[in-house]
Amino acid sequence: MKNLKRYCNVLLLMTVSAALSLSGCREVNDTLYLKYVDIPSEGWQTYQPVCFDPAAADTLWLGKPMILEMHVRYRPNSPMPSLPLLCEIEDENGEIDCDTLHLQLFDKKGRPGDKAIFGICESSVTLAKQIPLTKGLSVCLTPLGPKSASKGLMGVGIKMSHYGLNTSASGKQ
Repeated sequence: MKNLKRYCNVLLLMTVSAALSLSGCREVNDTLYLKYVDIPSEGWQTYQPVCFDPAAADTLWLGKPMILEMHVRYRPNSPMPSLPLLCEIEDENGEIDCDTLHLQLFDKKGRPGDKAIFGICESSVTLAKQIPLTKGLSVCLTPLGPKSASKGLMGVGIKMSHYGLNTSASGKQ
């Protein structure tokens, strides 16, 4: 009888543990668009733009404010100086917003600013907050430095997400 009671308690404990682990909070994926373009190992050709046309698979998000980020992947063993880029964001009306970015991926001692995972470092920078997702949105990134300045760069990408934004305030900035 004592063993049966112990067995029931263990079974109850295992059932409760399994139920709690399955009902725990999950991380919500807020990414609506993510795309990378590979960069040749010898570097990214000066003034050769890479363009993205972010689109959401779910039209529910059209017109809602988004966060637009640029992500770069690079090798930790080939330090590069500051990487100057021209970022052009064009909306559905043809209005273009331009900005020059200087990505500092390595510190003054030549160490990567981001932790390498499987030999790849990844860094991101916010390009725009509260930008409405529209059908005609286009983002172009153009390197302004010499091709050698981007040696070690593996890929560049764009991510659009809605995390942390009040999506009920569509169009308000």
